[in-house]
Amino acid sequence: MHADNERLLATVQQVLLASRTREKGRRLDRDELDLADAVSEAIEMVRSRRNLDDGCIRLTTPKERVIILGDPRELQTVFTNLLENAVKYSPDEVRVSVRLVASSAKYAEVYVRDNGIGIARGDLKRVFKRFYRSKNVRSAPAVKGTGLGLSIVRAIVEKHGGRVTAESRGEGRGSTFRVRLPRPR
Repeated sequence: MHADNERLLATVQQVLLASRTREKGRRLDRDELDLADAVSEAIEMVRSRRNLDDGCIRLTTPKERVIILGDPRELQTVFTNLLENAVKYSPDEVRVSVRLVASSAKYAEVYVRDNGIGIARGDLKRVFKRFYRSKNVRSAPAVKGTGLGLSIVRAIVEKHGGRVTAESRGEGRGSTFRVRLPRPR
């Protein structure tokens, strides 16, 4: 009963978060943020929640600091959600790599790659739709979710003037999510 209550609470929180991200006219608190610090905080939060060893999630950063412009709380939601999914949809031998790239003077990118169940080619365009769960996820009874997480990620990233994409070489071959965010000018 406790586990069911926890799942229900998580579902309600996801629905409320999805609703909040779709509010028109809602302003973001934009600050200059060190991207490595923001992603590191999300990694530590996920490691702690999931009792993961330090080596399960590896972060690679460029030598220079990468500063982005964004709302710290909202971006924490993005990074945490992507990392939680990477862990949740990976086998017991979780291997997640996170790579930060200063792709240009205008943008920085975060790549989250896992060794999980992957995404079928036909599902790649739909994974960011609200309530969508791909067929291989729906057929895995142990993997719970609402199908809202990636739609929340997309809404937040787009509000920041960025873009998020998903790639996979197919089912059973892992996934990579790329988040592109603006840098201050």
